Amino acid sequence: MRLGSAEELPLDDGSMDAVVFGQAWHWVEPGAASREAARVLRPGGVLGLIWNLRDEHVDWVARMTAVMHPSSAEAMFADDGPRVATPFGGLERSRFRWTRSMSRADLFAMVRSRSYIITAAPEERARIEAELSDLFDEIGALGDARIELPYVTEAFRATRP
Repeated sequence: MRLGSAEELPLDDGSMDAVVFGQAWHWVEPGAASREAARVLRPGGVLGLIWNLRDEHVDWVARMTAVMHPSSAEAMFADDGPRVATPFGGLERSRFRWTRSMSRADLFAMVRSRSYIITAAPEERARIEAELSDLFDEIGALGDARIELPYVTEAFRATRP
């Protein structure tokens, strides 16, 4: 096993065809991580950045996020999305929409798994759960009923010169 970070990859120079970050680039320092990815990539190698985000173009999903507060990734996308640094140029972007069938229990489990919910004060967690309970009632997520939670996968690619 090798331990490392986006800013210090335990890989040889020019040894990789691709470096991919799934649900993670919003936690890195983009300048240092870009330089490090470029170091380990062969010329023409690809840096890939991928996120699965709730689709907030849907009213009830936007309301759910407002109750929960945006995650670090959601805040990054509200601020024009991910950034890479030299030697990479711009990012190519692809977007894919899909849904996940979820019960009320699934929705609450998803909410409770978020680090910003886990670390919230007990009073804040109680407020979030109460407001989401009302929202889930409104959208028909009752008992074992299933609803479709819309997502969008945001995928980005930058090629090493």
